[in-house]
Amino acid sequence: GDEVSRLVGAGEAQPGDFRFMYKFTAWAPGQLEAEVSAGCWAVARASLDLLLKPRWYEGLHPAKQHKVFWHQVLLLLGDKYANVSRDTLQREQLEQAKAEEWIAVLQDGGNQSLREHEAVELGALAISSAFYDTDEDKVVAVHDKIRTLSGRAAARAGAAVER
Repeated sequence: GDEVSRLVGAGEAQPGDFRFMYKFTAWAPGQLEAEVSAGCWAVARASLDLLLKPRWYEGLHPAKQHKVFWHQVLLLLGDKYANVSRDTLQREQLEQAKAEEWIAVLQDGGNQSLREHEAVELGALAISSAFYDTDEDKVVAVHDKIRTLSGRAAARAGAAVER
């Protein structure tokens, strides 16, 4: 931190020249080398531009930004790594299609066999918010409503037990 502040203060660097990471990963002595030898990691040369260039993909939720970069790097590595990217994208698309189908079934207004239908719909909406960029206020409202309905269901269950 001090060296970065000194470089920026002296005009030798710009704040955008640095990328700060957080979280921590550690390996036991020799563990990383063993994982590389076993093929768990792909070691490749990369330019500083590739590694440090700020990235922002318009319209993509911030929590998903890293996925685009991961696929770009796999494509640059080519061969089997490009296949990993393609296979991963296909699997994610299939999982999303299954989730959308499930959500559509749960949101079907004609599904009278489900008790607490409103709660099921809200649950489906909460799940769908994990797949789409949903307005944060709407997500908070959905989760507030779920808590309210859960409280009502718990109260009804308690009243049924008392009878």
